[in-house]
Amino acid sequence: TANELTGEHSCVMVRALRHTGAADPAWADAFAWDFRRRFVELLGYQLRSFAPPLVLSILEGCEAGRPSDLELVNSLTALRRYVTAFDVRRLDSYAQNLLDYHVVMDLVPILARLYFLGYLSGSVAATSSAMADDEDDDTAASGAAAAAASTGVRLSPVQSALLAATGLQRRTVEESAADLRLPVAQALALFGKTVRKLALYFAAVEEAGAASRVAEERRRAREAADAARAARRRGKAGAKKTGAERAKLAEQEDDEVNGGQEAEESDEKAPRDVMDEEAWDPVQVGLDEDLAADGNAAMRELRERQRALIDSLDLQQL
Repeated sequence: TANELTGEHSCVMVRALRHTGAADPAWADAFAWDFRRRFVELLGYQLRSFAPPLVLSILEGCEAGRPSDLELVNSLTALRRYVTAFDVRRLDSYAQNLLDYHVVMDLVPILARLYFLGYLSGSVAATSSAMADDEDDDTAASGAAAAAASTGVRLSPVQSALLAATGLQRRTVEESAADLRLPVAQALALFGKTVRKLALYFAAVEEAGAASRVAEERRRAREAADAARAARRRGKAGAKKTGAERAKLAEQEDDEVNGGQEAEESDEKAPRDVMDEEAWDPVQVGLDEDLAADGNAAMRELRERQRALIDSLDLQQL
């Protein structure tokens, strides 16, 4: 809070003493980052009267305290924690001069906080080069989007001051233009360029997320196709094995039948004994045996027909 007599603000400044053999002054960086985070949040309250150039000077002084494990907004999952797909469409529509700036003013505080806390300083890892090669898009816009995706969001000092005034201090564009001593029309043009850079970065993040999702779907489709081909190969191998087993069984049955017939023929050709009544019996096979033999022959013929019918089927369709 401001001093009641002078109206001044005060703060405690800490500087680490560096000398040979001293411990790592990481604690000072942690204090610097904590100050930066709190300062950004308080700019919309007690510190709202600060001039935008003074705000930028203070933020620049504690830039070194940013933690190394800060989770950057360079992926679609991280982006959706702060803005939705409809928010990105609104920003893109304003960047193309299709909407008035009042339509996106609710997003400016979020954008300013992400920018000044360093969440938009990383490159988009999985950005496709198609953004710069798409013939249907504007060439300048594609080049700017590719640059934003590779280096993060970079704003000029005037654009940063305007974003701090409108997003962190919650001022209107007219009030910010007066503080920066700029014409309102020029301030609106700078504000539009600022939002355009942020919208291009978010578009690059969404494109990278879509490309990653398509790649994952293609990988799953390839795995499913490989599994289906492996199953078909296993089915063909099983069908061949079953056919070979059936052929072997048929050969065994034919050998048994042929062996029996040869034995009967050899018995018929052998000389008969005069004293052997059974050898001179005209009916050597009884009625039951004859019927059983005919029945076995009929069953063998039926099995052969069934086997031929099964062999003619396409087992790959089953």
